[in-house]
Amino acid sequence: MRKDTWMVLDLGKLGPETAGLNDVIIECTAKRAPPLLPADFRLALAAKSFTSKKADEEMVASLYEATFEKEMGEATQLLLHRLQWGDAEAIQLSKVIASGALPKLETLLINHNQIGDEGVKALSDTIAGGSLPSLTFLGLIENKLSQAGKDAIMAAADKRSIACVA
Repeated sequence: MRKDTWMVLDLGKLGPETAGLNDVIIECTAKRAPPLLPADFRLALAAKSFTSKKADEEMVASLYEATFEKEMGEATQLLLHRLQWGDAEAIQLSKVIASGALPKLETLLINHNQIGDEGVKALSDTIAGGSLPSLTFLGLIENKLSQAGKDAIMAAADKRSIACVA
C-alpha cells in the first residue's frame, strides 16, 4: 500500500545486460496503482468473486480499511518513483490526500512518472487547500508537466512553505 518504489520489482523486465542494484531498480520497478480510499475499495471489491461473498467481502473490506488507516496514518514519506503513473493515478492519489489520511506525511516524491498538467492540477488544488499538514518536501521531477503545470504546483507549495522540485 505504501511500499517504497524499490520494494516491488518485476524481475521479468530484467535484461541480460543489467548490472548493479540501481540499474535493476530502474529497469524493473513494477507498475502499481495508487492506494484506494476504503469506500472506493469496497466498490471495486463488489465486482470480485468470493467463495462466500456475504462473509468474505465484508471481512476483506474491513481488513483493507483497518490497514489503510494504520499505514496511511503512520506514513511520513511516500517514495513513488518510476511507477508509470499518469494523470489518472495522480488524481486518485489526490483523493487520498484530500481525505486527510496522511496527517504525518513529510516527504512526497512522485518523480520519473508520466504525470501531466491534469494530474498536477489535482495535486496542486489539494495541497493549496491545506491537505498534508506536515508536508515539507514535494518532488515531481521528470514528469510530463508544461511550464504552466510546474508553475501551478510550485505556487501551491510556496503558499504552504513546502520545498518543491518539478
